[in-house]
Amino acid sequence: MRKLQYRHNNYYTFIIIIIYIFEIINIQQIMATRKIIVGITGTNGAGKGTVVERLMNKYQFKHYSVRNYLLSIMEKNGVNNNDRNAMRDTANKLRAEHSPSYIVEQLLNQALLNGNNDVDEQQQMSIIESIRVPKEAIALKEKGQGSFYLLAVDADPKVRYQRILQRQSETDNVTYLEFLEQEDAEMVNVEDHKQNLKKCIEISDAIIYNDQTIDDLNIQIDQFVDSIQHPTISDL
Repeated sequence: MRKLQYRHNNYYTFIIIIIYIFEIINIQQIMATRKIIVGITGTNGAGKGTVVERLMNKYQFKHYSVRNYLLSIMEKNGVNNNDRNAMRDTANKLRAEHSPSYIVEQLLNQALLNGNNDVDEQQQMSIIESIRVPKEAIALKEKGQGSFYLLAVDADPKVRYQRILQRQSETDNVTYLEFLEQEDAEMVNVEDHKQNLKKCIEISDAIIYNDQTIDDLNIQIDQFVDSIQHPTISDL
């Protein structure tokens, strides 16, 4: 009786091992063929652009920019593209006329269509920057079918303000009070088509706090990429 029980235990152990091996193989097959799309959200001056640069330069992500998309729309319509408030109004108008996720869905379609042909054709990695409306993130998660990850970047407001001054962009030529007022207008809104950075950060898959050195930032970025390139069985 004991021998029979021992054989049964060995049999079940063998089956579990086989199932585990097949799951590992399945993960490898999925990772070899799936598209990875990272949405970037976060506060102004937190370092989203720096994160994007590392993803592009070290990991060959292809970049799709909401800002550039809006600038092209503003240029066509003859709107002053040096005004941050005008850019926000343009985005809100597009979302109100179409859907809260309209802008990023246009970029997602480009990412799914194009991929990045200069690296491994089987694993295509793209960035959509930046996500400012919660329904944008929700739509991308649904349409991404498990390949979309939302990464938030944040830092202390005073640190961020000093960074935007160093950028010397026309849209960043504001006082600290104006900087905080602009952020308040984008941080929380009850209307679905308007910016709600607070909620976007809350629902993100990971948050990078960029208050320290560039080396510390790079470590956090690399850890994030490793987690999405080598997910566990439960993640998939």
